[in-house]
Amino acid sequence: PPDVKSQLQPTPAAPVIQGMSPEGGIPQSLLEQILLQQQQLTNQILQLMGRQPVATPSQITSIPTPSVSTAPTFPAPPSEKSHGPFKPFDKHAGTALSEEQKRAIEVVIARYTQRTAGSKKLAGEHRAIVADPRSAAGFNRLWKEMVYPIVTTRSEGSRVWDVDGNEYVDFVMGFGASLFGHRPPFLVEAIHKQLDIGFEIGPIQPLVYEVATLMKEFTGMPRYAFTNTGSEAVLGATRVARTVTGRDKIAVFAGAYHGIFDEVLFRPLTVNGELRTAAIAPGIPNSALEQVIVLEYGNPQSLEILRARGHEIAAVLVEPVQSRRLDLQPKEFLHELRRITQETGTALVFDEIVMGFRAHPGGAQGYFGIRADLATYGKVVGGGIPIGILAGDDKYMDALDGGKWQYGDASFPEVGVTFFAGTFVRHPLALAAAKSVLIHLKQQGPDLQKRLADRTGKLAAELRAIIEEFQAPYQLAQFSGLITLTYSPDQKLAGLLFYLLRDRGILIWDNRNFIITTAHSEADLVRLVKVFRECLAEMRAVGFLSASSDGHRTQNVGQAAVAVPRPEIGRKEFPLTEAQKEIWLAAQMGGDAAIAYNESIKLEFRGNFDPELFRAAIQQVVRRHPMLLAKIGPDGLSQSIDPAAILEVPLVDLSDSADGARGLTNVLEQEVLSSWDLVSGPLSRIKLVRLDPTYHVVVWTSHHIVCDGWSCGVLVNELATIYSAAKRGVQPDLDPPIPFHEYVQETTANHEGNDSARAYWQKQFADIPPLLDLPTDRPRPTTRSAQASTVKHVFEPAMIQSLKRTAGQQRTTMVVLLMAALKAFLCRITGQADVVVGLGAAGQAMLGKTSLVGHCVNLMPIRSRFTLEASFQDNLKSVKRGVLDAYEHYQCTLGELLQHLTIPRSTDRVPLVEVVFNIDRDPGAARFEGLEFTCERNPKKALHFDLFFNFMESTGGLYVECDYNTDIFEA
Repeated sequence: PPDVKSQLQPTPAAPVIQGMSPEGGIPQSLLEQILLQQQQLTNQILQLMGRQPVATPSQITSIPTPSVSTAPTFPAPPSEKSHGPFKPFDKHAGTALSEEQKRAIEVVIARYTQRTAGSKKLAGEHRAIVADPRSAAGFNRLWKEMVYPIVTTRSEGSRVWDVDGNEYVDFVMGFGASLFGHRPPFLVEAIHKQLDIGFEIGPIQPLVYEVATLMKEFTGMPRYAFTNTGSEAVLGATRVARTVTGRDKIAVFAGAYHGIFDEVLFRPLTVNGELRTAAIAPGIPNSALEQVIVLEYGNPQSLEILRARGHEIAAVLVEPVQSRRLDLQPKEFLHELRRITQETGTALVFDEIVMGFRAHPGGAQGYFGIRADLATYGKVVGGGIPIGILAGDDKYMDALDGGKWQYGDASFPEVGVTFFAGTFVRHPLALAAAKSVLIHLKQQGPDLQKRLADRTGKLAAELRAIIEEFQAPYQLAQFSGLITLTYSPDQKLAGLLFYLLRDRGILIWDNRNFIITTAHSEADLVRLVKVFRECLAEMRAVGFLSASSDGHRTQNVGQAAVAVPRPEIGRKEFPLTEAQKEIWLAAQMGGDAAIAYNESIKLEFRGNFDPELFRAAIQQVVRRHPMLLAKIGPDGLSQSIDPAAILEVPLVDLSDSADGARGLTNVLEQEVLSSWDLVSGPLSRIKLVRLDPTYHVVVWTSHHIVCDGWSCGVLVNELATIYSAAKRGVQPDLDPPIPFHEYVQETTANHEGNDSARAYWQKQFADIPPLLDLPTDRPRPTTRSAQASTVKHVFEPAMIQSLKRTAGQQRTTMVVLLMAALKAFLCRITGQADVVVGLGAAGQAMLGKTSLVGHCVNLMPIRSRFTLEASFQDNLKSVKRGVLDAYEHYQCTLGELLQHLTIPRSTDRVPLVEVVFNIDRDPGAARFEGLEFTCERNPKKALHFDLFFNFMESTGGLYVECDYNTDIFEA
């Protein structure tokens, strides 16, 4: 039962790497935890069945230790974006409905099921024998009675008719396979003609050569191969790229869809600043994704990663305009990607299965003016008949047949080939359809695509205006003849819109594009606009769009109307986490100890900066993450958010100042040195500084009790997304924000995990290591102060590439490698082999709550006992084991641990941890539309440790910022 299942979700396993321990790769504590969870699950199920439970772990004398060899695994995010290709069923009717809303849903269900009774009857009668994922797509227990596909009996042009005789204007259009509507006359004629002369399989018909020749006229690529589906074409592209390059890895971009084979069903995870790849659905083994690198599309940092790791990568797969992100069209990014792949000898693969020939006669290559090495086509070129086409340069395509040898001479297939085959490839009916489509496109010329894009753009503007009028929680984007309509997963009732549209004769499905074809008349588009307005009016009338029902309000940013959740507003007090309590206690000391918690960053903008649009974007970010407005109770035990609080963004105009640079320095110092009133709040402040009309600087400072390093990255990236979307007049695509009180509730409720973690750390420090005898520039004062400064060092590109190669060769991460290097250095300069360095664990990454803003970091004291006569590689393994075990027990804070250890205290030293290490991604990698943008931390003026090494991977490479105590160190 769902209520039982919800209690039995296993605690996410810690990362495990082969060689982690001599017992086979799994720590004993983790095995015990896994076994306990398995038995708890079994016992609860047996009890439901009325049977006796099995033995508990305390009754078991031995625990088997399996041999494990897996890549690191991390917890899944709590929800997927709505535009992902896989959405788990919503099995829980968890949305609280008013009586009026319940009655309204019942009315919709009755009306819809009466209209489509024949489709429902067929689905129900045949579910036992037909396993069809589409028949359960969008499952929701609130409207379970309406979850079934519409069964159609015929189609013509823009229309389809279902088994009940209902007529629909079809905007699904074969999920993009139809550019010309249903049964266009030229296509029907060609297929009829081929049916009359035969569709034998085995021999090759002249159609093969005719279609390849036509394809070459459109794309200019020299060679072609045929497959049954687009997925097979993409699979063929990766296989020939690996064959030719001799490399195994492929790079892909988050948000893209490349078909159904395991290797491209990925989702990205960011863990401790590093990218990871996970399967998007059950049944896909992690091993299938071991050679896949997932990057952010359009992000300049992705280009730097490809430039650094290009020697490992066989192919970069790119959907030039992602079918689920139509508003993202990064032309400059693609041109730079082309240059990088040419430099590194990596195959650039354009996946044009969805977009091919929609926007330009030459496909995306023609639209963006880029020549890829390989390209895949399908959908449109088949006119509704299944087909896939792989096109490419000789260098790669020759791997399918050995190359272009001749008759009558000594030539032969010289190129090494790979295996690729399929019974129904080059099917005569599919080829006949493709030939007729290509001839039709050729006759119509480029005006076909232009007219379609213009009509669709006008339609999108009308629909967007209606969304804004109703303040509806939908985001709309458009490219060429496609429109996407999406909403945040927390909008549990928004999916009803698609049922209402179908009930009024508009065929469209949730999580699918509206496909506009040449068969759609102006009357069809006018009808869509009219029905769309009627549906939103009905939803508003029964409270499905009201702020009271979904907890949202709409904030206008530029031309975009965006649903803005305020998840914390209106809540009463909730407790502080243990980590927050420790910060509060330290802040009570005042002086330098208090300002050490100032987290301050500087955002620089050059170009046509819009201050008012930026201010509006700031307010939307704050509404999404109201923890920035929090205040702390006088006793330091609770926190709350004032619904009336506003984060002002004053403008400091230094454009007429004689020394603007000095004025900016004064603003920065004031922000870094200013203390906070934790009781009154808010605990964030932002200043906008104008140096000249094309140069603006934003200084954003928050108290560490409400914001950590991970949060800064979230805030800057969301700010960039919202500002850029408003500039383009589209809706921003953002993950739903996670309320901080949910994190508090989850962390405080997990007492068992906290106790286990504390026991682990107490064992690690059963004996207390001596503090590091660092060589200082001045004697330590008898009473330590927190005065500090910052020095920055940038690494050469060759060093960065060498580090990444070494990490790969040693089967570890940059986090572990750099930390091991730092520890080795500390060991060398102190002569001590027992070294403790603090490492921050981001709670957002550990719990999969990537869009969470607040203080979620725990500092873990990583202890390593170096063997001085051993190699660095051997000591690296020791550090790796320590880091992985630490992540398994991240729940215990350093303050909690110190309460349970007997450590001599001194006024001149910090207990246990004096050096801290961190590695993060650069928020400066974000992109603001039409602006040159950089972002960096403002130098620290106070620090609770002797040294803090903050490594940052930026668009320009790798650098380290070292905060240091100025009482004992020079720069």
